[in-house]
Amino acid sequence: MSQTQAGLKQFQRNNCIYSTQRRTPLRTVSPPQAPEATEQYLIQAKSAPVKLSKKRKLLVILDLNGTLLARPDRRYPARFVTRPGVPQFLEYIFENHVVMVYTSMQRRNAGVVVGDLFSPEQRQKLVVLWARDMLDLSPEQLHEKVQVYKKLEKVWSNPKIQESYPEGADGKWDQSNTVLVDDNHLKALAQPHNLLQVPEFLLNRPKGKTARATWVANEESSMVCLTSKLEELKYQVDVSRLIFHWQTGKAEPPQQPQDAGVVKPNVTKPKSVQPLTPESLRDAMESKICQSNEARSVNSCDGKVVPKSHHKEESPVLESVFKELLGLSETSR
Repeated sequence: MSQTQAGLKQFQRNNCIYSTQRRTPLRTVSPPQAPEATEQYLIQAKSAPVKLSKKRKLLVILDLNGTLLARPDRRYPARFVTRPGVPQFLEYIFENHVVMVYTSMQRRNAGVVVGDLFSPEQRQKLVVLWARDMLDLSPEQLHEKVQVYKKLEKVWSNPKIQESYPEGADGKWDQSNTVLVDDNHLKALAQPHNLLQVPEFLLNRPKGKTARATWVANEESSMVCLTSKLEELKYQVDVSRLIFHWQTGKAEPPQQPQDAGVVKPNVTKPKSVQPLTPESLRDAMESKICQSNEARSVNSCDGKVVPKSHHKEESPVLESVFKELLGLSETSR
C-alpha cells in the first residue's frame, strides 16, 4: 500500500467515512410469522396434572445445534462438538422413549451430524430426521438465518410418525405425550407447554483444570436434569399439564442442574446419592473426567471436534448418576 493510500484510509477512519460497497448484500427476507397457541391447547395444558399407575413411552423430539452439540466453524457446518453428558442421555431416551430429530440445519448437514452423533442402533430406532426443509419456509427463508418455529401439529398429522406409536397401546401421538427438547423457547410458541428447554450449549470452556471440570460437570448435570424430568413425565396422563406447572412455578421441577448428585460407592452399603458440593465436584470430576481426557490429544473437553470413535467416551461419575437416577425412579414408584 502506497503512502497516499495509507493516508487516505487513515483519513477515512478518523472521520468515520467507510465504503458503501458491501461484501454481502443486505438481508431483506422477512421471517415467518410467529405462531400462537390455540385456546383449546391452553385450556388442556392448564388443567391439573394427573399421574398414571404405570409408565409409558413419550415421543421425544430432539433439536441438535445448541442443544446436543455446537458447531465451531461456519465454513464446516457438519463439524461439531458434543455436549458433555449427551452420549449417556441418548442411551437413555432411545431405551425408554420414541425419538425423532427436528432441526433447523440444512438437511445435508443434519444427515452428516446425525450419522456421527448417533450409534448405528440409535439411527435404526430414529423415527424420522426432519431438517430445515420441514419448517414451512419460503425458498428465500430456507437459505437465510431467520427465526423458525416448530409446529407440533405438523408432527402429529404425519402418518409415518403416528405409525411409531407403541404397538399394542391405545392412543396416538399428541399434546399429552410429546416433548420437544430445545434451547430456544421461541421455536415452541405454537405449543409452549410441550417444551423442555435446556441452556444453550456454547463453546465457552474455560482454561484451567478445575474451571474446566466445573464447566463439564455443569453441562453434564443439564442432561441429568433433563433425564429426571422425562422420567417423571412418562408417568403423566398429559405432559403439557405438568410442564405448564413447572414453567409457572406451581410445581417444583425434579433435580435442577445445581442439585445433581454424585454417586459415591460403598463396599458395605448400597449406593446413595450425596449432595453435590464445590469440593466434591472438584475432587470427583477432576479425578474421573479431566484426568482421562488430558491423556487424549483430541477430546470434547478441549473444545475440539471429536471423531466418531470418541463420541461414546464415558464419564464414570456421570454414568453412575444416570444409573442411580433411573434406579431410584423405578423403585420409588
